[in-house]
Amino acid sequence: MITAFLDLYASIFGRPWLAKFNKALVLAGLRGLGILNYRNFEISGEKGFAQSVLNTYKRRRLAGLSTADAVVFDIGANIGNWALMVESLKSKVAYRLFAFEPSPETFTTLAARVQEIPAIRPFNIGLSSRRGTARLHDYAESAHGSTHASLEDGVITEVHRQEERTFDVKVTTGDEFCREQRVTFIDLLKVDVEGHELKVLQGFQAMIASGRIGAIQFEFNETMIPSRTFLNDFSSILNNYNLFRILPKGGLLAIRDDELPIFRYQNIAAILKSDESHSKV
Repeated sequence: MITAFLDLYASIFGRPWLAKFNKALVLAGLRGLGILNYRNFEISGEKGFAQSVLNTYKRRRLAGLSTADAVVFDIGANIGNWALMVESLKSKVAYRLFAFEPSPETFTTLAARVQEIPAIRPFNIGLSSRRGTARLHDYAESAHGSTHASLEDGVITEVHRQEERTFDVKVTTGDEFCREQRVTFIDLLKVDVEGHELKVLQGFQAMIASGRIGAIQFEFNETMIPSRTFLNDFSSILNNYNLFRILPKGGLLAIRDDELPIFRYQNIAAILKSDESHSKV
């Protein structure tokens, strides 16, 4: 029935002079599926999702299932907008937020913005699949660091088609950091690192395999193209999690195994299969 309707639509509306109309329908449909909703944290659904995760933690603590503070990781913190959004949530819970930003210029701004908030601890380091140093790529004309800085080669020159400057930064793995800081469980792991998301999660291999990360939010977009990274690359290392696309207001839409990847801005939620409470937003 649906196929027949689409064939009929194509035969009637498949006209060059209707291209703008059809493109508008496509864009509207994508936004309804949680894609291209980047204007703010409410439209992107990030605020609602973070609220849901912390509310779930609060219910567990009230039930006596948790005694420690909630732990949140902000990987790719930039100047701290997402971390400060978490701080502003109305349903306050006791939490610790670890904010990671490898660019020394951007980190200076981040540290200044969160210095009066004891719960937020900034770290001038990047997370990756190994520890040591890595090359950070940014716009050649960006003197103070940009939101598009990436540890992936090709993001600046191929995706954004701009000249770049590069410099070495310190990186470590999530597993190593958790061992050093004695972090045994992460309630919410947010990753927004301009195409380096898969390598960040590979660095949390032990934490992920043992189910010690409750919910993961990572960005998927055109910055994955230079490294040829697909959604099934994420599902293969998150095999004990279910994947959802985050909708406006924090709703979740399950991602089917047979979906074709769309390399445009979207936030993906990975939730432990043993804990589906978040998917009932």
